[in-house]
Amino acid sequence: MINVYLYGKFREKVPDCSVDGECMLEMENREGDTIASIMGRLSITPEDVAHVFLNHQYSAFTRPVRSGDRLAIFPIEMSVLYRQYFPKHDE
Repeated sequence: MINVYLYGKFREKVPDCSVDGECMLEMENREGDTIASIMGRLSITPEDVAHVFLNHQYSAFTRPVRSGDRLAIFPIEMSVLYRQYFPKHDE
């Protein structure tokens, strides 16, 4: 299982998700999953995403996802300056 934390407008994708609390969804891990494939299963397009963090590391959409991982997805409306200050992890 992968724990997917959704922020901003992405919270609407989870029924009974609190507007002001944490919004976490458990998803099954499939062989070969990447951040992009998880986003696709949630109908989230790369154009709508500002930042993704895998296990607390700023990450590329192509990064592999494994069982037990923690994925956080932030919409473009919540963009901050991570791109300029932190390296993006691919692996």
